Amino acid sequence: MNAPQGAPRAILSVVGGVLGFFAFMFLIAEGSLYYDQLQVERQNAERAQQEAQRAEQEAQRIEATARDREHYLANKATLVPQIERLVKDGKYTQAMAALDRYAPFETGLEQQKLLALRREAELQYQRHRFASEELTNEQKVALFDRLAVLEPADSKAQKVALDMKRLFERLILIEKQLSTWTGSHHYVEQAVKRSMHNPKSYEHVHTTYADTKDGIIIETTFRGTNGFGAVVTNKMRAVVDINGHVLSLRAVRG
Repeated sequence: MNAPQGAPRAILSVVGGVLGFFAFMFLIAEGSLYYDQLQVERQNAERAQQEAQRAEQEAQRIEATARDREHYLANKATLVPQIERLVKDGKYTQAMAALDRYAPFETGLEQQKLLALRREAELQYQRHRFASEELTNEQKVALFDRLAVLEPADSKAQKVALDMKRLFERLILIEKQLSTWTGSHHYVEQAVKRSMHNPKSYEHVHTTYADTKDGIIIETTFRGTNGFGAVVTNKMRAVVDINGHVLSLRAVRG
């Protein structure tokens, strides 16, 4: 039996399709390799540029340090008294910047004198910050942590700094127990709701806290309906531990 005349054309069509597919995949592979090569070249160029920038910055730093050293050694007889005056005048950041700049150019006892002056300048600066700036409790913890390093070892001042650091760390733990949206205390709020006639009617009004020798005192004012369905305002006082767990809860009258 003779093969149909259309068979060779069908075979050629299939072969042509396969060859076309492989040709297409080859072009994709070539294009991908070319793209990858471009990416590598771009990354290498960026890396070379960054290294050149770092080298230039380092050269500039070395040059600036050399100028600073020359200036300090030529003028230290007047520079050191000027820095001491900055500290006395309360210009602590300027004094610290100058001492950071010039102290490395001294050695031995002279360098120790400059480092001691730097320590005193920062000590006064940190004390001034606590007295004059609005700081978060986190910033106060960092400040007193630094003061504990700057104050003389085993001194009363160092003990005070460590005590103050622990105090503000404790306040942070307490404040984390309060809602940033409403100011309510989560565990106290849950305990209050359990004591209410209609917990679903609970509405927080105001919450305050005090850290006392008797524990952490939480006072919360809230509204809710009583047994007659009337909306009333009440206040309750809770004692909680440092983790916020309620140790006691009672109503506050009047």
